[in-house]
Amino acid sequence: MMMFKKTPTLWILATLVVFIVSCKSMPIRTCKYVENETQITQLRKALPFSYYHADSHIRYDIYNSATHLYIRFDVDDELSIRKFFNFGLEIYIDTLAKRKRNEGFIYPTANAWIQDTETAEKIESMLIETGELNELQRRLNPMVTLIHKNLEENTNLFSKDSPISIKVSFDKEGRFLYETAIPLSEFGLDKLEPQQNFTIGILSGAIPKIENEQNQNNNQPYNNNSPYGTYPYSGVYNNNNYQPGYTGRPGQVQPMQSNYKKEFEPINIWIKTHLTPQSATD
Repeated sequence: MMMFKKTPTLWILATLVVFIVSCKSMPIRTCKYVENETQITQLRKALPFSYYHADSHIRYDIYNSATHLYIRFDVDDELSIRKFFNFGLEIYIDTLAKRKRNEGFIYPTANAWIQDTETAEKIESMLIETGELNELQRRLNPMVTLIHKNLEENTNLFSKDSPISIKVSFDKEGRFLYETAIPLSEFGLDKLEPQQNFTIGILSGAIPKIENEQNQNNNQPYNNNSPYGTYPYSGVYNNNNYQPGYTGRPGQVQPMQSNYKKEFEPINIWIKTHLTPQSATD
């Protein structure tokens, strides 16, 4: 009889813990109103970034104009940067203010680093046409994966058909800088009521743990021509040392669960905000 009484109690407690964890509040961040991207550059001079995510060493800011949402962040942590190049960088917009990954985009995509000169020259020509040429984007696959209603579609980031603008670069100190301009209409933000919250997710997977030079040579081919150290460019999904914690999108290879360490956890940032009307700045 006593066991009968305890079992429901334990079940209720376990359910309560799961509920609390799943409903854990996200940080609420201010989306600053700007007239255009030029104003963002001016604001940066006074305050480079307003917010910081300690686990991934990412500094970030969010802005909106009457037509666009702007997300800017930088990071100087090599582990975080390697995750972007290995697994891709996923950004999600959830108008329900939860952690849904039905609307968003991925850039760079997984293993986006390009080795062969011929492909790199094609990318460079596309960059020159748009006037956006830098050493990093010259060597990245130009495909951006757009996600609408959980369906994926690839498009050339530098084509006229791409609705999203993304700039990535390394500064002189080796910090990775990411800047994107997203039309409010692209993911339904133009349909929100004033002061209605939505959430932004910045995600990337885990990276392999290199235990010795032999393991690196056998399982982890690296590109030594990267403008920022060395990054895996192929074969990364064959390593048995991938870490747990990252649930990829359907069809993505999942990290294995051995040799777990906190520094190899995936990047999983979710923040809550709402659009700021121009009247709030007048």
